[in-house]
Amino acid sequence: MSITNIKSAGGIFLQSASPVMASPIGFAADVAQAINLGKDVRTGMENAGIYESRASVVRRAPVIAFGTTQLKTYFDLVGPWWRCVNSDGSHPGLDAYQLAHDRCNARDLTLSDRYRVANGLIVSDSLSVSHQGRAEIGGTVYTVTDGSGNEPIVKATSITYPNTAVDTEEYGLYQCTVGGDLLTGLKGLAIDFGVEVTQEDADGSIWPEWLSVGSIITRIRLSGVNPGWLDASIIPIAGKLVQHADTVLRLVKYKNGESYDTLASAIHIGITVHGLGCITTPAASSGRGVSNTEAMIYALHDGTNVPLSIDTTFALA
Repeated sequence: MSITNIKSAGGIFLQSASPVMASPIGFAADVAQAINLGKDVRTGMENAGIYESRASVVRRAPVIAFGTTQLKTYFDLVGPWWRCVNSDGSHPGLDAYQLAHDRCNARDLTLSDRYRVANGLIVSDSLSVSHQGRAEIGGTVYTVTDGSGNEPIVKATSITYPNTAVDTEEYGLYQCTVGGDLLTGLKGLAIDFGVEVTQEDADGSIWPEWLSVGSIITRIRLSGVNPGWLDASIIPIAGKLVQHADTVLRLVKYKNGESYDTLASAIHIGITVHGLGCITTPAASSGRGVSNTEAMIYALHDGTNVPLSIDTTFALA
Protein backbone atom coordinates (compact mmCIF):
# COMPACT_ATOMS: atom_id res chain seq x y z
CA MET A 1 0.00 0.00 0.00
CA SER A 2 1.39 3.43 -0.94
CA ILE A 3 0.71 6.86 0.48
CA THR A 4 -1.45 8.81 -1.96
CA ASN A 5 -2.83 11.82 -0.10
CA ILE A 6 -0.08 14.22 0.99
CA LYS A 7 -0.91 17.89 1.60
CA SER A 8 0.91 21.05 2.71
CA ALA A 9 -0.11 24.60 3.54
CA GLY A 10 -1.40 26.88 0.82
CA GLY A 11 -2.93 30.32 1.13
CA ILE A 12 -5.64 31.90 3.23
CA PHE A 13 -8.25 33.90 1.33
CA LEU A 14 -10.84 36.33 2.67
CA GLN A 15 -13.96 37.57 0.91
CA SER A 16 -16.35 38.90 3.52
CA ALA A 17 -19.85 40.21 3.00
CA SER A 18 -19.53 43.19 5.35
CA PRO A 19 -17.80 45.38 4.48
CA VAL A 20 -18.31 44.02 0.99
CA MET A 21 -15.22 42.59 -0.71
CA ALA A 22 -15.67 42.44 -4.48
CA SER A 23 -13.07 39.69 -4.85
CA PRO A 24 -11.06 37.47 -2.51
CA ILE A 25 -7.70 38.63 -1.17
CA GLY A 26 -5.21 35.98 -0.14
CA PHE A 27 -1.83 35.63 1.49
CA ALA A 28 0.47 32.64 1.64
CA ALA A 29 0.61 30.77 4.94
CA ASP A 30 4.31 30.36 4.20
CA VAL A 31 5.44 30.01 7.82
CA ALA A 32 2.80 27.69 9.26
CA GLN A 33 -0.80 26.54 9.05
CA ALA A 34 -2.61 24.26 11.48
CA ILE A 35 -6.29 23.41 11.39
CA ASN A 36 -7.48 22.33 14.81
CA LEU A 37 -11.06 21.19 15.24
CA GLY A 38 -10.97 21.49 19.02
CA LYS A 39 -12.67 18.97 21.24
CA ASP A 40 -14.37 18.55 24.55
CA VAL A 41 -15.19 14.88 25.03
CA ARG A 42 -17.09 13.43 27.96
CA THR A 43 -16.14 9.87 28.83
CA GLY A 44 -17.36 7.36 31.38
CA MET A 45 -17.30 3.75 32.42
CA GLU A 46 -19.80 1.23 33.69
CA ASN A 47 -20.18 0.87 37.43
CA ALA A 48 -18.31 -2.43 37.61
CA GLY A 49 -15.92 -1.74 34.73
CA ILE A 50 -12.27 -0.75 34.69
CA TYR A 51 -12.27 0.55 31.10
CA GLU A 52 -14.00 3.56 29.67
CA SER A 53 -17.05 2.45 27.76
CA ARG A 54 -18.73 5.71 26.76
CA ALA A 55 -17.53 8.84 24.92
CA SER A 56 -19.43 11.79 23.47
CA VAL A 57 -18.33 15.02 21.85
CA VAL A 58 -20.05 17.82 23.76
CA ARG A 59 -18.21 20.82 22.29
CA ARG A 60 -16.11 21.69 19.25
CA ALA A 61 -14.49 25.08 18.68
CA PRO A 62 -12.43 24.87 15.46
CA VAL A 63 -9.56 27.31 14.92
CA ILE A 64 -6.98 27.82 12.19
CA ALA A 65 -3.54 28.92 13.34
CA PHE A 66 -1.26 30.42 10.71
CA GLY A 67 1.98 32.23 10.15
CA THR A 68 2.95 34.42 7.22
CA THR A 69 5.68 36.78 6.03
CA GLN A 70 3.25 38.71 3.81
CA LEU A 71 2.98 41.63 6.21
CA LYS A 72 1.67 44.36 3.91
CA THR A 73 -1.13 42.23 2.52
CA TYR A 74 -2.02 40.95 5.98
CA PHE A 75 -2.09 44.34 7.72
CA ASP A 76 -3.96 46.00 4.83
CA LEU A 77 -6.53 43.22 5.08
CA VAL A 78 -6.84 42.69 8.83
CA GLY A 79 -5.34 45.76 10.50
CA PRO A 80 -3.22 45.54 13.65
CA TRP A 81 -5.50 43.37 15.75
CA TRP A 82 -8.57 41.69 14.23
CA ARG A 83 -11.17 41.56 11.51
CA CYS A 84 -14.60 39.95 11.35
CA VAL A 85 -15.29 37.11 8.93
CA ASN A 86 -18.83 36.95 7.58
CA SER A 87 -20.57 35.58 4.52
CA ASP A 88 -23.63 35.58 2.31
CA GLY A 89 -24.56 33.84 -0.93
CA SER A 90 -21.82 35.48 -3.01
CA HIS A 91 -19.19 36.17 -0.34
CA PRO A 92 -17.99 32.88 1.17
CA GLY A 93 -16.04 34.23 4.15
CA LEU A 94 -12.60 32.70 4.68
CA ASP A 95 -10.95 29.81 2.89
CA ALA A 96 -7.78 28.03 4.04
CA TYR A 97 -6.17 25.71 1.51
CA GLN A 98 -4.03 22.62 1.81
CA LEU A 99 -2.20 21.85 -1.42
CA ALA A 100 -1.86 18.37 -2.90
CA HIS A 101 1.59 16.95 -3.59
CA ASP A 102 1.85 15.22 -6.95
CA ARG A 103 3.88 12.04 -6.49
CA CYS A 104 7.42 12.48 -7.83
CA ASN A 105 6.49 15.96 -9.01
CA ALA A 106 5.53 19.25 -7.37
CA ARG A 107 1.95 20.34 -6.57
CA ASP A 108 -1.32 19.33 -8.19
CA LEU A 109 -3.36 22.50 -7.81
CA THR A 110 -6.58 20.73 -8.90
CA LEU A 111 -6.70 18.44 -5.84
CA SER A 112 -6.56 20.91 -2.97
CA ASP A 113 -8.44 20.59 0.29
CA ARG A 114 -10.39 23.70 1.25
CA TYR A 115 -11.48 24.55 4.80
CA ARG A 116 -14.20 27.21 4.67
CA VAL A 117 -15.13 29.45 7.60
CA ALA A 118 -18.35 31.36 6.98
CA ASN A 119 -18.32 33.34 10.23
CA GLY A 120 -15.64 34.19 12.77
CA LEU A 121 -12.68 36.41 13.57
CA ILE A 122 -9.14 36.74 12.22
CA VAL A 123 -6.92 37.75 15.13
CA SER A 124 -3.28 38.83 15.20
CA ASP A 125 -1.24 36.98 17.83
CA SER A 126 2.38 38.05 17.44
CA LEU A 127 4.98 39.62 15.19
CA SER A 128 8.67 38.81 15.45
CA VAL A 129 11.82 39.73 13.57
CA SER A 130 15.51 39.53 14.37
CA HIS A 131 18.55 41.30 12.94
CA GLN A 132 19.12 40.12 9.35
CA GLY A 133 16.05 37.90 9.60
CA ARG A 134 12.60 38.15 8.08
CA ALA A 135 9.53 39.39 9.87
CA GLU A 136 6.75 36.90 10.55
CA ILE A 137 3.27 37.41 11.89
CA GLY A 138 1.25 34.67 13.53
CA GLY A 139 -2.51 34.71 13.87
CA THR A 140 -5.59 32.65 14.60
CA VAL A 141 -8.93 32.29 12.84
CA TYR A 142 -11.71 31.70 15.38
CA THR A 143 -14.93 30.17 14.08
CA VAL A 144 -18.56 30.54 15.08
CA THR A 145 -21.72 28.82 13.88
CA ASP A 146 -24.43 30.70 12.03
CA GLY A 147 -27.97 31.27 13.26
CA SER A 148 -29.01 27.84 12.00
CA GLY A 149 -26.49 25.81 13.98
CA ASN A 150 -24.42 24.71 10.99
CA GLU A 151 -20.84 23.47 11.36
CA PRO A 152 -18.52 26.49 11.64
CA ILE A 153 -15.85 24.97 9.38
CA VAL A 154 -16.55 22.88 6.28
CA LYS A 155 -14.01 20.79 4.39
CA ALA A 156 -14.18 20.28 0.62
CA THR A 157 -11.81 18.13 -1.45
CA SER A 158 -10.50 18.14 -5.03
CA ILE A 159 -10.76 21.93 -5.22
CA THR A 160 -8.73 23.94 -7.72
CA TYR A 161 -6.41 26.28 -5.87
CA PRO A 162 -6.86 29.97 -6.83
CA ASN A 163 -3.04 30.42 -6.82
CA THR A 164 -3.37 34.19 -6.34
CA ALA A 165 -2.18 34.35 -2.74
CA VAL A 166 0.48 37.03 -2.27
CA ASP A 167 3.82 35.37 -1.57
CA THR A 168 6.43 37.94 -2.61
CA GLU A 169 6.68 40.14 0.49
CA GLU A 170 9.60 39.95 2.91
CA TYR A 171 10.61 42.51 5.53
CA GLY A 172 13.58 42.83 7.84
CA LEU A 173 14.32 44.76 11.02
CA TYR A 174 15.45 48.34 10.53
CA GLN A 175 16.13 51.25 12.86
CA CYS A 176 13.68 51.88 15.70
CA THR A 177 13.12 55.16 17.51
CA VAL A 178 11.64 55.17 21.02
CA GLY A 179 10.70 58.42 22.72
CA GLY A 180 12.63 60.39 20.12
CA ASP A 181 15.86 58.41 20.61
CA LEU A 182 17.30 55.94 18.11
CA LEU A 183 17.97 52.63 19.89
CA THR A 184 21.36 51.69 18.46
CA GLY A 185 22.56 48.11 18.75
CA LEU A 186 19.06 46.76 18.04
CA LYS A 187 18.90 43.01 17.42
CA GLY A 188 15.27 42.00 17.77
CA LEU A 189 11.66 43.14 17.84
CA ALA A 190 8.67 41.16 19.10
CA ILE A 191 5.07 42.31 19.41
CA ASP A 192 2.50 40.42 21.45
CA PHE A 193 -0.77 41.88 20.20
CA GLY A 194 -2.62 40.50 23.23
CA VAL A 195 -6.09 40.11 21.73
CA GLU A 196 -8.40 38.27 24.11
CA VAL A 197 -11.31 36.58 22.34
CA THR A 198 -14.50 35.76 24.22
CA GLN A 199 -16.62 32.83 23.04
CA GLU A 200 -20.07 31.77 24.21
CA ASP A 201 -22.47 28.95 23.43
CA ALA A 202 -25.66 27.76 25.08
CA ASP A 203 -28.95 25.91 24.60
CA GLY A 204 -27.31 22.56 23.83
CA SER A 205 -25.09 23.79 20.98
CA ILE A 206 -21.73 22.06 20.57
CA TRP A 207 -20.40 24.98 18.48
CA PRO A 208 -19.38 28.49 19.54
CA GLU A 209 -22.38 30.72 18.84
CA TRP A 210 -20.94 34.12 19.68
CA LEU A 211 -17.51 35.73 19.39
CA SER A 212 -16.22 39.07 20.58
CA VAL A 213 -12.95 40.84 21.30
CA GLY A 214 -12.85 41.14 25.08
CA SER A 215 -9.66 43.15 25.53
CA ILE A 216 -6.43 44.15 23.80
CA ILE A 217 -3.27 44.30 25.91
CA THR A 218 -0.32 44.85 23.59
CA ARG A 219 3.31 44.49 24.63
CA ILE A 220 6.38 45.28 22.51
CA ARG A 221 9.78 43.87 23.34
CA LEU A 222 12.99 45.32 21.89
CA SER A 223 16.30 43.52 22.38
CA GLY A 224 19.82 44.60 21.58
CA VAL A 225 23.45 44.83 22.60
CA ASN A 226 23.57 48.29 24.12
CA PRO A 227 23.32 48.77 27.91
CA GLY A 228 23.30 52.49 27.13
CA TRP A 229 19.55 52.27 26.49
CA LEU A 230 19.18 52.65 30.25
CA ASP A 231 19.97 56.32 30.57
CA ALA A 232 18.20 59.34 32.02
CA SER A 233 18.17 60.93 28.56
CA ILE A 234 16.98 57.81 26.66
CA ILE A 235 14.91 55.45 28.84
CA PRO A 236 15.35 56.24 32.55
CA ILE A 237 15.02 53.61 35.24
CA ALA A 238 11.54 54.90 36.14
CA GLY A 239 10.35 54.53 32.54
CA LYS A 240 9.33 57.05 29.91
CA LEU A 241 6.11 58.03 28.17
CA VAL A 242 6.49 57.38 24.43
CA GLN A 243 4.09 58.74 21.82
CA HIS A 244 3.07 58.23 18.22
CA ALA A 245 4.96 61.39 17.23
CA ASP A 246 8.31 60.18 18.60
CA THR A 247 8.21 56.38 18.53
CA VAL A 248 8.54 54.46 15.26
CA LEU A 249 9.34 50.78 14.74
CA ARG A 250 10.64 50.32 11.19
CA LEU A 251 10.59 47.27 8.94
CA VAL A 252 12.54 47.40 5.68
CA LYS A 253 11.33 45.64 2.55
CA TYR A 254 13.74 43.20 0.96
CA LYS A 255 14.23 43.27 -2.80
CA ASN A 256 14.59 39.99 -4.64
CA GLY A 257 18.01 39.62 -6.22
CA GLU A 258 19.46 42.51 -4.26
CA SER A 259 19.31 43.62 -0.61
CA TYR A 260 16.92 46.31 0.62
CA ASP A 261 14.45 47.99 -1.67
CA THR A 262 14.85 51.73 -2.20
CA LEU A 263 14.74 53.33 1.25
CA ALA A 264 13.08 56.51 -0.01
CA SER A 265 10.21 54.58 -1.59
CA ALA A 266 6.91 54.37 0.28
CA ILE A 267 6.94 50.55 0.34
CA HIS A 268 8.28 49.81 3.82
CA ILE A 269 6.41 49.48 7.13
CA GLY A 270 6.36 51.95 10.00
CA ILE A 271 4.64 51.24 13.31
CA THR A 272 4.03 54.14 15.69
CA VAL A 273 3.25 53.51 19.34
CA HIS A 274 1.87 55.29 22.37
CA GLY A 275 2.65 53.88 25.80
CA LEU A 276 5.14 53.43 28.61
CA GLY A 277 8.70 52.46 27.70
CA CYS A 278 10.76 50.63 30.32
CA ILE A 279 14.09 48.86 30.47
CA THR A 280 13.43 45.36 31.77
CA THR A 281 16.98 43.97 31.54
CA PRO A 282 19.82 46.50 31.21
CA ALA A 283 22.52 43.85 30.86
CA ALA A 284 22.57 40.05 30.81
CA SER A 285 25.40 37.86 29.58
CA SER A 286 26.83 34.37 29.95
CA GLY A 287 30.49 33.53 30.17
CA ARG A 288 32.43 35.78 27.82
CA GLY A 289 29.41 36.57 25.71
CA VAL A 290 28.16 40.04 24.88
CA SER A 291 25.66 41.60 27.28
CA ASN A 292 22.10 41.79 26.00
CA THR A 293 19.63 44.55 26.81
CA GLU A 294 15.84 44.38 26.70
CA ALA A 295 13.22 47.10 26.71
CA MET A 296 9.44 46.81 26.90
CA ILE A 297 6.75 49.15 25.65
CA TYR A 298 3.36 48.83 27.32
CA ALA A 299 1.13 50.07 24.50
CA LEU A 300 -1.70 52.35 25.66
CA HIS A 301 -4.71 54.15 24.25
CA ASP A 302 -4.01 57.88 24.47
CA GLY A 303 -7.65 58.90 24.79
CA THR A 304 -8.04 59.44 21.06
CA ASN A 305 -5.80 57.07 19.13
CA VAL A 306 -5.37 53.31 19.26
CA PRO A 307 -2.09 52.11 20.83
CA LEU A 308 -0.51 51.02 17.51
CA SER A 309 -0.73 52.61 14.09
CA ILE A 310 0.68 50.61 11.17
CA ASP A 311 1.63 52.29 7.89
CA THR A 312 2.43 49.86 5.06
CA THR A 313 3.42 52.68 2.70
CA PHE A 314 6.23 54.06 4.84
CA ALA A 315 9.43 55.63 3.50
CA LEU A 316 12.67 55.09 5.45
CA ALA A 317 14.63 58.00 3.98
